[in-house]
Amino acid sequence: MDRNRFGIERIAPVLLFFACALLIVGILLRMRMEQFLTSHMEDHCREQAESCALLASRMFQGELDELSYIASMIEKDPKNAESSIRSSLSEDGFVQGVLAIDGSAVYGEKLSPKLYSGVQSAFRGTESISYSKDKGLLFSCPVFHGVNIRYVLYRLYPTERIGEHFAVTYYNDEEKVCVTGRDGQIIIPFENISASEQKWFESVEISSYYRAMRREIGLSMSVAHIYQTALDSMVLFEAEVPGTDFLVTGFVPKEVASGGIENITNLVIWVFGLLMVLVMIGAASLMNARIRIRETSELQKAKNEAEEASRAKSDFLANMSHEIRTPINVILGMNEMILRESGDQSILTYSNTISRAGKTLLGLVNDILDFSRIEAGKVDILVTDYELSELLCEMTGMIHALADEKGIVFIVNVDRNIPARLHGDVVRLKQVITNLLTNAVKYTAEGSVTFSMGYEDAGGDPDSIMLKVSVKDTGMGIRSEDMDKLFSEFERIDEKRNRNIEGTGLGLNITTSLLKLMGSSLKVESVYGKGSEFSFEVKQEVVTRAPLGDYEEAYEKQIAETEKHRESFIAPTAKVLAVDDNPMNLMVFKSLIRQTRIMVDTANNGDEGLELCRRNRYDLIFLDHMMPHKDGIETLKELRLMTDCPNIKTPAICLTANAISGSREKYLEAGFDDYLSKPIDTGLFEGLLFKYLPRDKVQEAPGPKEEDISADEKDTVEAIKEKLSDTPIDVAEGIKNSGSPSAYMALLKVFYESIDNNDEEIRRLWEDGNLKDYTIRIHALKSSLRIIGLAEPGERAQRLEDAGKKGDTGYIRDNLEDFLTEYAGYKEKLSRLFPAETGDRKDERPEAGEEFMKEAFGKIRSAADDMDCDRLEEIIKEMNAYRIPGKYEELFRKVSESAAGFEYEEIVGLLTENN
Repeated sequence: MDRNRFGIERIAPVLLFFACALLIVGILLRMRMEQFLTSHMEDHCREQAESCALLASRMFQGELDELSYIASMIEKDPKNAESSIRSSLSEDGFVQGVLAIDGSAVYGEKLSPKLYSGVQSAFRGTESISYSKDKGLLFSCPVFHGVNIRYVLYRLYPTERIGEHFAVTYYNDEEKVCVTGRDGQIIIPFENISASEQKWFESVEISSYYRAMRREIGLSMSVAHIYQTALDSMVLFEAEVPGTDFLVTGFVPKEVASGGIENITNLVIWVFGLLMVLVMIGAASLMNARIRIRETSELQKAKNEAEEASRAKSDFLANMSHEIRTPINVILGMNEMILRESGDQSILTYSNTISRAGKTLLGLVNDILDFSRIEAGKVDILVTDYELSELLCEMTGMIHALADEKGIVFIVNVDRNIPARLHGDVVRLKQVITNLLTNAVKYTAEGSVTFSMGYEDAGGDPDSIMLKVSVKDTGMGIRSEDMDKLFSEFERIDEKRNRNIEGTGLGLNITTSLLKLMGSSLKVESVYGKGSEFSFEVKQEVVTRAPLGDYEEAYEKQIAETEKHRESFIAPTAKVLAVDDNPMNLMVFKSLIRQTRIMVDTANNGDEGLELCRRNRYDLIFLDHMMPHKDGIETLKELRLMTDCPNIKTPAICLTANAISGSREKYLEAGFDDYLSKPIDTGLFEGLLFKYLPRDKVQEAPGPKEEDISADEKDTVEAIKEKLSDTPIDVAEGIKNSGSPSAYMALLKVFYESIDNNDEEIRRLWEDGNLKDYTIRIHALKSSLRIIGLAEPGERAQRLEDAGKKGDTGYIRDNLEDFLTEYAGYKEKLSRLFPAETGDRKDERPEAGEEFMKEAFGKIRSAADDMDCDRLEEIIKEMNAYRIPGKYEELFRKVSESAAGFEYEEIVGLLTENN
């Protein structure tokens, strides 16, 4: 009875530990799956919302198309306007009429432009849709007389009849959809909605959820989130209706949106629970069998059964350890993102606790895995050539950190005459030595840990040596009666004294097993209370007899040679494409890649990049992430769908100014092969080129890499530093980012010449409330500031960009003016480098005539209407060959700036106002 109780007491703590560990992993696994399910449902509802928004847009456009047709009939025959209108009337319940330019009604009712903004828009030449709660939904269309607007044709659907004509439907009766304004006012009501659901939708709680979602709409076309509400767990969603200022708004029960997928979560948890029970049963059975074997030597049959069970246990634990380690690694990875990105102190405290516990759990699982694989005979010794300096540096660097944390002195004694390059299983050798060093630090409260490595000839084998390793500590030592337990699995010596030290008790057992596989054994000498020494000798073949010397210096030299080999290449037959909306970034890119002789094409936006991809074959494509109109992720998705494009599988690298934790995973998930943060690091840049370019196009550089700049360039550097000495510009950093002094000078000139335009455009976007384009422009300016060496202003731009992404207008309002004032001040400072040209040199270009200007502006408007950027560029280039008459100078300047930013509507507006 006592024996059984003693066995249970020994088994219980281990079983309790495994149960807690598996329970924690199960809970975290369930949470993770819930997150995936939530993300799936929200993405699905966003897509459906966008489909409904597109359907609503098509219905609205159908009305506008019909009005446009009637308007064309009136334009052809204004006298028969009434006849044209009457022919289009039906019994659909709408009111139709024509307003004159003075506001009077030519036909139908007179409408106040103050009541409907759409009437005003139509008088400015734009088809429009507007809404009044009292009147209804108004469709308005301009009626032209030549290039002028003569009438406005309108069609009005009364409020009570809107739902009959424009109701938007979803899957079935479970999902409810309506159309609202930006202020939440319902324009097209729900179809088949109960009174209780309508009351719930209009409640304060639900209204607050939709207001929060509308703030997100500013950064995306649609949004959907799951909320626990008074009715049920609901998915609320909204999407912009293209071509209008309306939103598709709706809700659907979570269980309907999931389509039964959530049942998979329960199935996985059930399977995981079953595995946990099996692990517990297996562990209990196996450990009980081992205890009975030790206590009853007479039971040979039980011993044989236990050995069979041990083999089964080893296979089972090896498989289970692999399965358990996967979710643990996911948990630790996600927790690391919290540690790096969260600013909340309490969250960081919890996260640090998770990190420590998770790493401990992972270490335990890894020990069990190694032990199980060894027992199952699945560990092989794999010998390769290795650099001893690399092994020593990696190992001692890690132990130094552990020892410093405990305040222990770590001493390293390595024979400088050991051959530098050996042949053996470096992975297992490193594991053995690391286990011994880690244990020494773990069990030493004060004093020192000494690591020694020497060698001697291997007897009659001239091609090998005996590598001698020793780890000595001043720790607690080992009692003589505990020596037998030292190498037993799942046992720890002097447990009462060592109760605060974490571990499975498998470390030395694994170490001795690995040494046995390598033909060696572990020797132990210990004095209780004074310390211990663990040592072994292992035979290693010699690759080269050159002595090791200073291992740290040898390791650094090896790394330097590797880096130099990687960077010293050219690829004159390779061709890459760089797409970025910031011309300074493209200039830096071309400067940095110049020394590799790679051919480079550049594009200023996603559409230009896609057009180049259609016409040319590239070996590598670099895409900026944040670009106006079409960002890098959208451009890549479109590229991968272009089946007739020769670059559908070309590797793509994301260029981004966001170097936060998790960025690489984000861009890989979006389809990129890798990413590179800005300002571009030369070493990383060349490393990516070397990694992704086809091997047959990469050649060794013809000569040694030139490290020093020329005397002329030194003079340029000194001149720049002298003229910018009273500014915070870091010239050295700017030269590093741009590649050379001459490239840096060209970069500064581009920055200098763009200050006025950037300042004016950012102010205009902010004043117009265009937060999306404001954020993109600030993002581009941030990159430019950092590239030329203005780190602190670059950080301020980063904060203004973050505020734009979050919709924090208060922060922008308080800080933007000071930032732009400082930015504009660099115009005067940089003018020292670029003095204005003097003299009254006469402009010899011919002056453009009146007819030429009118014809040219007409062509520009036509190109803007068609959104044809290539034709716009050609027309403006042709006009630049002439002197622009004074009265057209300001208009031409504004049109040129808008064309450079692809602002087609702005161009049309400018030309309409000045017609």
